[in-house]
Amino acid sequence: MIIKQKLLICPKITLMDLRIWRYLTLLLLSIYQNATTQDPSITSFSSLSVSTLTEQSGKPLGGASVVLLGTTFGSVTDISGVCQLQNIPPGNYTLVASKSGFDPKVLKITVRVNVSHHFIVRLNERPAAVKATQSAHPRAAEIARVLLGNSSNSMRCKVTNLEGFHVTETSTGMIVSSNEPVIIENRGLGYRLSLDLDTLIKSPRGTTWSGKVSFTTLSASAESEQEDWNQKRQIVYQGSLRHFLRSAANNTLSEEGFDVYLASAANAYWRLNQGTTRPARREDYLEEIRGTKTFKLNHKGWALEVRYERETVGSEPQVSWIVLTGQKAEFTDRGVLVNPRSVRILGRWVEEGLADRLPLDYEPK
Repeated sequence: MIIKQKLLICPKITLMDLRIWRYLTLLLLSIYQNATTQDPSITSFSSLSVSTLTEQSGKPLGGASVVLLGTTFGSVTDISGVCQLQNIPPGNYTLVASKSGFDPKVLKITVRVNVSHHFIVRLNERPAAVKATQSAHPRAAEIARVLLGNSSNSMRCKVTNLEGFHVTETSTGMIVSSNEPVIIENRGLGYRLSLDLDTLIKSPRGTTWSGKVSFTTLSASAESEQEDWNQKRQIVYQGSLRHFLRSAANNTLSEEGFDVYLASAANAYWRLNQGTTRPARREDYLEEIRGTKTFKLNHKGWALEVRYERETVGSEPQVSWIVLTGQKAEFTDRGVLVNPRSVRILGRWVEEGLADRLPLDYEPK
């Protein structure tokens, strides 16, 4: 009996065929690696929760600022003394918890892949006598300059109570809180500001701060001074965060001079100005809440890079970034954030500082 077998006959493979196959394999591998690096849904992130308590009583301490030093990760504890930090790449971090009237606490932590971490931080309240008698710290003037920013208006601003800063020196910078509201006289725009400073952190990666600001209008010494204030307020509004949010709500970003990009998840939290970006469509980061005049930013896992082409720094456009501290950030059609602590701001908007800050009820002409 003769058994016939079917044989698979392969064509002759040349050296050139092998080189082409190798090139295609490397190309596909490169595409896959880039996709997994830039897509926040594929990259492995972790989360952590932090509980802040008072050292003396052990009771929950709400309103405490919690940040990972040298990054844009940060939040504020709620009334139960708890906050959440999401989408954190694995690695070693320095966690800083602080609140006005308390000594800040610094912890070295390690974040592991796909693990939910929980940390308990106890803050020690400073005695009332220390709060009342503390003199101005040697770096108080430097702190004031950081808060005011580097615009031309900062030259006409003055912090009237420098002794209110409480400074903790670190190996790489400093952590600052305030024993009382920081009072700023702004003769450039015609306002008196009262800042409840939660925390200011200065490190080699930059400076970030958080707090609440209230405004009182100053009386002009002459009609010409009032006209000067009105003109400068309009100039300050152009290209600001308020201007951007209002333009986003009205779908007029291009007409108003803004370009919007998404910074890659792999670099967003560490080297925002060096990470790869791609142009962002409105639906990539913005959602309108139906039946209201409210919108929400929802670019979770990405940093929103905003370029204002009508103002340049050297030859480059003004660049700022918005990073969500939670799932979303809601704002009104007037460009006002419902919860300012729902975002962290970097770049030019931070550098301009309080010297260029306008009250929420300001309306551009």
